[in-house]
Amino acid sequence: MSEPTADVLAYCFENPKKRSQNILAFDSRRGTFDVTVVNVHDNTFEVGISVGNFYLDGRDFDGGLFQHLTEQYSLLIYQKRRCTIRV
Repeated sequence: MSEPTADVLAYCFENPKKRSQNILAFDSRRGTFDVTVVNVHDNTFEVGISVGNFYLDGRDFDGGLFQHLTEQYSLLIYQKRRCTIRV
């Protein structure tokens, strides 16, 4: 069982809901990126998909998000180290 799947199950047991829901969870730690989608309905759990990528990690995700935000909003925050650290 992947870590995101275990996290979803733990969350559902700690926070029971009466309605159906789809839950997306991801884990982007050093050296891997894992994604899981779980459908929850009447205390039944069905893993829709659970995949991992060993060539993508949290640093890649952070860098991609940072690049997207600077391009999308025409931000020049990379020019100031203090701003870059805060983001």
